[in-house]
Order: sequence, then C-alpha cells, then structure tokens
Amino acid sequence: MNIRDLLNVEETSGFFSNPSAPESGEISSRMLIHTSSGGAFCLFRIERQGKFRVLKCLKEEYRGDALYVGLLRKEFEIGSSLDHPNICRYYSFTQLDDLGNCIEMEWVHGRTLGQALKKSAFSRAEGDRIIEELCEALSFLHSRQILHRDLTPSNVMLTASGNNVKLIDFGFSDSDEFSMLKTPAGTRSFTAPEVLNGRDADIRSEIWSLGVLIGLITGGRRHRSVVRRCCAENPSARYASVSEVRDAIHKRRGWMLWIVLFVILLALSFFLQKRDADSQAGAPAPQRDTVILLQEVPVPVPSAPASPQKPSATRPEKPVAPRPEKPAPSPSRVDSGVVDEIFHQATELFN
Repeated sequence: MNIRDLLNVEETSGFFSNPSAPESGEISSRMLIHTSSGGAFCLFRIERQGKFRVLKCLKEEYRGDALYVGLLRKEFEIGSSLDHPNICRYYSFTQLDDLGNCIEMEWVHGRTLGQALKKSAFSRAEGDRIIEELCEALSFLHSRQILHRDLTPSNVMLTASGNNVKLIDFGFSDSDEFSMLKTPAGTRSFTAPEVLNGRDADIRSEIWSLGVLIGLITGGRRHRSVVRRCCAENPSARYASVSEVRDAIHKRRGWMLWIVLFVILLALSFFLQKRDADSQAGAPAPQRDTVILLQEVPVPVPSAPASPQKPSATRPEKPVAPRPEKPAPSPSRVDSGVVDEIFHQATELFN
C-alpha cells in the first residue's frame, strides 16, 4: 500500500488492547532499582495514579539515625526549590510504614552519562548539546546559591527520548542558608584538589568537576584549553562562573566558523583561477584581420600632351579600414554545482 492509498483509507483510531484506568492515589507497584554500596540510601520505582515516581529512602540500618534523616530532609528542601527542565524534580517528603522517611521524585527514563560513555562516543553536535544543557543546569543552581558537590557521570541522566540532560542526586548538595552538614563531600575522582585537602567547596571547585565531565564527553579531542583552565591546580586560575565556561566554548566555535569560511573562500578563489587559466590555455589565439596599406605610386607626367586627357574612369581603391579586434573569449561562468560541492565539503569539515 502506497502513500496515496493510505490517505484514501478512513479508519477509527483506538487502543489495540483494553486500557486500564489508573488506580487511586495509593502506590500500586513498587520495585527496588538501586542500593548504594557504600552509602545509606536506596531507590524504589513506584507507580502512583498512572505515573512512575522514584522513592529515595534510607537503608534499614540507617532509618533511626538522626544524622541521615537530617541529610534526607536537607536534600528534599534543596531539591524542591529547583524548577528547571534539566534538573530532576522533587515532589514530596513522605513517610511509609515499612520504609520510613522517603523523598518522592521524578522518574527519569533513560541512562546515566557513565553508561552512555561506556557504549559509544558522542558526535560533535550531540556532545556540545549535552555540555550546553549541563552548563545551564549548573548555572541555574549557582544562581540560587546552591552547590551540587557531587558532579559525576552517574549523577547526570540522559533521557531515552532526546538524550536531554537531567541532573540528579542532591544528597551532598549545600546552600548558604543551611548550617548543618557542611563537611566536604563528593566522589574522589571528580572532586577538586582543594576540597580533598579540607577546604570548603565553592563555585570554582564545582568548575573543576565540570571540566572533568567536559573532557569525558568530548573524549579529550575538543575544548582542551577550556578543560585545562577548568581543572587548573590553582582555583583562582579557573573560570569564575559556569557562564564564563559556556562563553569560552562558544568563542572557540566562532573561531572555527571563521576558519571554515576562510577555507571556503580560499578554495573558491583557487577554483576560479584554475578555470581562468584552463580557459585561456584551451582557447585559440585571436586572429587579427590583415590590413593592406596601399602606397601611392607616382604617375609620370608627359612632356608635351597633345590634348587634355579625360580623367580615368577608374578610381584608385581606398585603403581598407582595419576591423575592430575581437575580444578574447571570456572564461565560462562557474558551475553553481561545483561551488555547492565546495561549500558542502567545507561544511562537513566544520561539522
């Protein structure tokens, strides 16, 4: 059946099997999806009113510990204040009989950045888009005086539909308004050196972690100068904000665009010169019309003419005027298809 046949067919849309109505606000299903090996938390996926949600709660041995209950409460208060498309949403702080205190969060269907990097490398456009969305999420956090403090590939989710960034897990996050749990925290491989040495985390230490993630996303092949400055040993030598990191990346893209445009113009100029040279080499030499110059011949005068003679009936031929020179054949116009091909190749080089 072709497209025209499909357009002429009228059918009624509907479910292919009988749909089930969502149940009440009670949890209809629950499944354990993650347990931290060295931490105190575990995650369940639940279904409530036809929607998937995530419950984050304490392991059984930590449920009565006031310190970890306070840490869970702090995470909810920070997470619930964030409303950004690239940050996981926090809905409520509830208590269940068998799980104790729980945070109900958005269910993100997809994979972590770490899982994606293990399978294959990102294309240039896809990697830059992920970096851009990650920078937007962090910039939003910092504008609220909030630090994530645990930027790792496992805490960056990529949605199954569109590979959009969702920043998750604010268990170690901190804000200026909190006075509790200020101890340095994070994952060692992605934590700035000064934090490992006992200093408090700040935006520049978060920039260090961002630089490590950018290096992983690009495979170390692009934005090297940006990554080097992000991961400078001295915090004062790093970028002062995420906006500066993003501007530096955009500036490098601008220089690359100028380079590509220069290559296009250079290739086009070379092509025009070559076409001009080939046209002149293959064209026949211009022929000039031969101009015959008639010299006046002296006529002898008779010494004693007997009678006046009539002028001759024939006139001397006038000199032939030279014809204007034919202009040299101009080179043929450049084929537009060739120019399009040059531009296409240069665009491919840029991409």
